[in-house]
Amino acid sequence: MAVEDKHKYKSVLKEQYDEYNRAIGLYTHGIGIGAFVYLRRIIERLVFNVFTNEKVKLNISDDEFLKYRFVEKISALKDCLPDSLTSRANMYGIISKGIHELSEDECKKMFPYIKNGN
Repeated sequence: MAVEDKHKYKSVLKEQYDEYNRAIGLYTHGIGIGAFVYLRRIIERLVFNVFTNEKVKLNISDDEFLKYRFVEKISALKDCLPDSLTSRANMYGIISKGIHELSEDECKKMFPYIKNGN
């Protein structure tokens, strides 16, 4: 991945950009599952940060939000999250499945597609 390709995500990821770089670094060193873990953390933090900032406006309690499946969390915040995430809400499930069910080699094969949200 060219450096300029990574930078296009900086404005969306903000403080999560370092985590994105770690995911790419792990992948380039042959660590697929670890790279998936960082991608999942990015999505989780983004969603929970947005929820924290918008929960009063959305009138959703912490307890209620925590009961949602992750795709429901994304749906509840769809107007506050980047389109690149809301249009691919199933990405979180794919990444989680990779962490729990795929082999290291399978994660390495999938990483180039997942990191770009394809």
